[in-house]
Amino acid sequence: EETLPDPQTAALSLGSQVAGTFPLVSDARGDDLPRQFESAYQAEFASMYLALPALTERGRVILLAESYSGEGATLLGFGFAQFLSQNAHEKTAFYDATANWLPDDIAQRANTGLLTVVPRTGRGEELASLLKLLRRDNQNVVVAMGAVKDSTSLMALRGLSPTTFLIVEAAKTRRAAARSSLVTLQKFGFANVKLLLNKRKLYIPAWLMRFV
Repeated sequence: EETLPDPQTAALSLGSQVAGTFPLVSDARGDDLPRQFESAYQAEFASMYLALPALTERGRVILLAESYSGEGATLLGFGFAQFLSQNAHEKTAFYDATANWLPDDIAQRANTGLLTVVPRTGRGEELASLLKLLRRDNQNVVVAMGAVKDSTSLMALRGLSPTTFLIVEAAKTRRAAARSSLVTLQKFGFANVKLLLNKRKLYIPAWLMRFV
């Protein structure tokens, strides 16, 4: 079954705009990874920022969804929340609803005047209520929601998010799975869905090295 190895294939196959492309991270480890990741790919986070609607009196809720667990919603969501607070200077809350949530020590160190990492809550209805409260005090609420097929919160979250990013893991996410996730999001009322291509291998082919 075909995968989606590059932005052009992803956009053409799914009929949605690719708002950011993130390469594999190979030189950062452990607790330093989130900070290095956000710093290294500020241009991609800026592209995501441009895909957002204008701020209103009510804060924006920004969802990052996956087709399969582990495609990167936590790292991308946390990196984007850092970008919004540090580069756009907008007060932002980050909530991780994935199975691979952010370690507590990283979350605690991330809290600043403009960025807050919110502790996990329970059911979808509770999450929807929490997000409504967070919108009162934050310009942005970034939510790493995990795999669409496993989410029990879609019904409760419908109408809260003007922009949703669906993560596609390059050369791994199956085209059919990505399309199914996109259709499910649209079915539940998430109309403005953009794509993020994650873990893309960027390299210079050996035959091209003599021209570099």
